[in-house]
Amino acid sequence: LRRNHVEEIVMTKEGFLHSGSERPSSQALQSFLDALADGHLPPEEDVFQLLRDAAKHFGQLPTLVQIQVPAAATLHVVGDLHGQFCELMTVISGCGLPSEKNMFLFNGDFVDRGGRSVEVMLALLSMALFAPGRVFLNRGNHEFAYM
Repeated sequence: LRRNHVEEIVMTKEGFLHSGSERPSSQALQSFLDALADGHLPPEEDVFQLLRDAAKHFGQLPTLVQIQVPAAATLHVVGDLHGQFCELMTVISGCGLPSEKNMFLFNGDFVDRGGRSVEVMLALLSMALFAPGRVFLNRGNHEFAYM
């Protein structure tokens, strides 16, 4: 069942997180995150598609993004994950998935020290693509090209 959800989210011709004309459900995103937590990485070609889609998404944003938080929404500010995937999953478990009323700002240093930096980046990028305008990633010193 989990593998089917990973395929639903990742393996499409239209790009990451596209299922024809319909958006994947929050259950599909949660299943993808659970699959990552269980140690199941998507196939390499799907990871490259995610990276292409994320590059396109972030390339369309201005250098300085101003966040508008609706009155009924909550913005969760998360800093310095440093590749600690379990900490990210704890945050998601406590705060919930991104939605119209549940926003996230991740303040850089996503990777480097933890053993699951790949999973952290896949999760953050998938969340940003799943909920554009609701998940924001600020680049830290560990996200520069020379790192």
